[in-house]
Amino acid sequence: MVTIPKILDERLEQIVLVIMLETLHFATWYDFGGYLSQSLLLIHFGMFLIWQPVQRGDRQIPWLGSLLFIVFTLALIYWINWTSITIWLVLLIGFVGGRVTIRRFERNVYMLVMAYLMFELLISNIPQMFALHLNKTIFNTFQMGLPLLPLVLLLTSGRLIKKTSESVDILLATTISFLAIILALGSLVLMYHSGTDYIAALIVSLIAVGLVLIAISWLLSPHSGFSGLAQLWTRSLLNIGTPFEQWLANLSEQRQTQRSAQAFLDTAMGELVSLPWIAGAKWSEGTTNEIYGEVTRHEIYLTISDHPVTLYTHVPPAGVMSLHCSLLVQLIDTFYTAKKQEQELSQKAHLHAIYETGARVTHDIKNLLQSLQTMTTLLETDSEETREKSLMLLKKQLPHISQRLQLALQKLQAPEKEISSQIPASAWWQELSTRLEESNIKFSDDIKHDSLIPEELFNSVVENLIENAIHKRQLDADIVITVTLKTDTETIVLNVTDTGHAVDECVAKSILKEHVPSDSGHGIGLYQAGRQAESLNYSLQLIENRDGNVSFELSNLNCG
Repeated sequence: MVTIPKILDERLEQIVLVIMLETLHFATWYDFGGYLSQSLLLIHFGMFLIWQPVQRGDRQIPWLGSLLFIVFTLALIYWINWTSITIWLVLLIGFVGGRVTIRRFERNVYMLVMAYLMFELLISNIPQMFALHLNKTIFNTFQMGLPLLPLVLLLTSGRLIKKTSESVDILLATTISFLAIILALGSLVLMYHSGTDYIAALIVSLIAVGLVLIAISWLLSPHSGFSGLAQLWTRSLLNIGTPFEQWLANLSEQRQTQRSAQAFLDTAMGELVSLPWIAGAKWSEGTTNEIYGEVTRHEIYLTISDHPVTLYTHVPPAGVMSLHCSLLVQLIDTFYTAKKQEQELSQKAHLHAIYETGARVTHDIKNLLQSLQTMTTLLETDSEETREKSLMLLKKQLPHISQRLQLALQKLQAPEKEISSQIPASAWWQELSTRLEESNIKFSDDIKHDSLIPEELFNSVVENLIENAIHKRQLDADIVITVTLKTDTETIVLNVTDTGHAVDECVAKSILKEHVPSDSGHGIGLYQAGRQAESLNYSLQLIENRDGNVSFELSNLNCG
């Protein structure tokens, strides 16, 4: 159910706006300068204070601002005259015309209000101010019909959005205020110069100003086919003492050529202080303060990305210069931040390469240590026959261990460089089967073409997979481990299969994609092997995973 308080709450701004406009009109229409007129003006200023679009409604007005507004209001009411009312109307037109709107309904409302205020200024105030004698019929029609215009706001179904922040475009408000002054003065000059009636002069002025505005709007529109004026206007805003495009191009070039963020900042700030209207600058970051150029008594304080920046100029900075300085410093800060992030990413990439290499080398060394520990245990036995077998095994394994340790050292010396020596498949297979012939592992091969294979990759994959299978064999001695190598002119396939229990389902999904913590050896070794395989155009996959048949396969990506 819609209640009156609810309607008043939803339509509050329209109601306040209507009361503000009506009280202003009647204060200037009847008993101007008398007590009734002063009372209506007091109500008008109270409504304006509620409606005002500059300050947020939930923000407290400072005491100084409140005092100034009260003094201004009381002075205007006490010394009320047509000049002061005209000045106030010009300011009010600027407030209404510069109001930032989003919806079409709001734009239509404020266009209606601005039209009302323009009529009030041009038809009522200006003639009274200059004691012009207008046609009484026209004057009375406007005086009695004008108050009906704001009432249209109460008949509309839409409602204005409550302001949440400052919502006046200062540049637009100033432009519209000057436009109102130009219309008033232009009409008066045309009337006195040509000796025509004020209303006729006003109509001619409105037509002339309207045509000029249409022409400027058309020239600035991108649909007009003439973009020269818009480009000149944009360049005049951006270029103050230097071509903005050239300065930006130099800044981008410095970002590419300078190796460190600090070197880029020093160069960019050096180019900034070389501008003719900037004498020096101070860049503060943390506890350091870098000063470029010379320090003068004219300063512009900026805070860009929590970095206080102070620019020193030769002359007191104007508003446009401050905006331009802020834009230039923001560009330098954007490039500087990007350069720092680039350095951080490079360092992280280097550390990540060291980490990946260290993890892989650690895993390789762990495998080598396990082999040495096994051979050392066999050598310590009392059986002469066992010791002889151990010595034979040691003789076979030591060259391989020495080679692996040398490769590990090369990785640590150059972590970013992928070391991948190629070896014939038959030679690698012969060395592997000879080295592991005492490990109770079945070897099967079908080498139709002696292709070259990356030795380190195949060693890493087969050692990780055999190590995992041997861990299973410690729990079940009947597990059979089979290693198969098949090659032809196009495909290379290495398969390691064991008859142990299946890999847990949750582990199987991620064992080759990320680090998986496991007490049985699954995890980082196969993850590293999978990453290494991808970098060398190979694929490592778990192709079978069930109890009695767990099979991993390494194949080149040309394999169909």
